[in-house]
Amino acid sequence: MTNVDKVIEQIRNANPRRERSSITDFKGMHEFLKFVDLPDNFADLLRHLWPVIQCKSKEIQGRLSKPEQSIEAYHELIIGYSLFEHCRNNFLTLEYSPKIQNQTPDWVVYDGKQKLIIEVVTTNKSKSHSALESCLDLIKILVERGVKSKGIDKPVSYNASRFTIPVFSGNPSRIELDNGYNEFCKEVSYRIISKLMSGFGRDDYETDDSGIEYKIGLGIPSRITTRGYETCRVINSILDKGKKYSDLSKEIPVIVAVANSHQNRSKAYSPSEIAKLLYYPDTVYEPQFSRITDKEKHIKNIQDRIEDLNVLEGILFYDINVSSIYTTCYEYYPNPHKTTKWEIPERFKAYMDGSSNECKQ
Repeated sequence: MTNVDKVIEQIRNANPRRERSSITDFKGMHEFLKFVDLPDNFADLLRHLWPVIQCKSKEIQGRLSKPEQSIEAYHELIIGYSLFEHCRNNFLTLEYSPKIQNQTPDWVVYDGKQKLIIEVVTTNKSKSHSALESCLDLIKILVERGVKSKGIDKPVSYNASRFTIPVFSGNPSRIELDNGYNEFCKEVSYRIISKLMSGFGRDDYETDDSGIEYKIGLGIPSRITTRGYETCRVINSILDKGKKYSDLSKEIPVIVAVANSHQNRSKAYSPSEIAKLLYYPDTVYEPQFSRITDKEKHIKNIQDRIEDLNVLEGILFYDINVSSIYTTCYEYYPNPHKTTKWEIPERFKAYMDGSSNECKQ
């Protein structure tokens, strides 16, 4: 029998926590942002869910051991924990990743002979590993260390709304790009440190040639908001699941569960707005959706994929709190356009009716 504590130990050995304090160059920062750290409470999840997931322990261990897959797997487990608690308290059965008609949905709920598929979409895979984000964060670290070494133990505030990075001509290799960005970050941080040490940036923001504004302050970063820009990606991820499970939806009802954290929720519209855009695409012309610039493209996308939408029973939006597995809240939005004739298992309806008001605030 597989020992859960041994699995936990092997996962953490293969996927150790990365320390921000150890980052010294662009490549290190790029990797740090690219792969979001697996929270330590994954161990509690595995212990709680072990009766359900033990049969898939090798698969789970493999995914949690890989930085590029671990957050997606972690989110599946957090949603599974929420489902497991409800199922256990309401005499339902929960199964993880069973094989049904050559497909392996994430979670299947059983109420006697009735079944329900819960398929997870995660929107939390880090998008903060662009060269711009990596350069900005590296500059902040280098400045932080530089001013501290010179006796200034105060945080620095930044506004990066106009920050730009170099564009390299030709077709540079990955190594050449890394080296180029690394030198750029060192030069910018050196200029900022020199200015701060000369007394600039104590009362008002100073502007570096790179576009970064900086001053001695509260250490608060700011930037022109990009809220809403990942909405299209979320919508298409939901529709992709409808397409994938189209055939299976003829036999078993399918609900898509969208998992994300507070950080990534801020990059898209709210769950209620996403559901509105998905179910009623013409509402894209309403004022609150001003950041969706190509409105006709949005409408056409939904029209072209209406069959992928119609097979879904609805969407569960989860707000994942990475610091605790016990405070996950969620919202359910039934699909008014579904063409299936399924009834959700009666004892599972209470779960959807229990959507947390905290998520909707």
